[in-house]
Amino acid sequence: MSSRTNFAPTARTIIVALVLMVVGLLGTYGSVLPDQVGVIAFGLAVAILLHAAWYVPTTLVGGAAVLARLGGRRAAAARDTASPTRPTP
Repeated sequence: MSSRTNFAPTARTIIVALVLMVVGLLGTYGSVLPDQVGVIAFGLAVAILLHAAWYVPTTLVGGAAVLARLGGRRAAAARDTASPTRPTP
């Protein structure tokens, strides 16, 4: 039997320990990752729906306001051309 007095780990032991640690972490995070992706996807979907919930009504109201203003200008322009004012002598 050999008498070993140096109990420091060898390079081979350190490499094996690191490989086992990395494999263990991959297994742990491999099971958590799909859950996190699902939560992020749900959050993104909610954000898109909330954005659409504000965008669509705002666009419709703004479009109606622009059309109302253009309609009012057209009506005023039609009145101006229908009855031209004559300058007084």
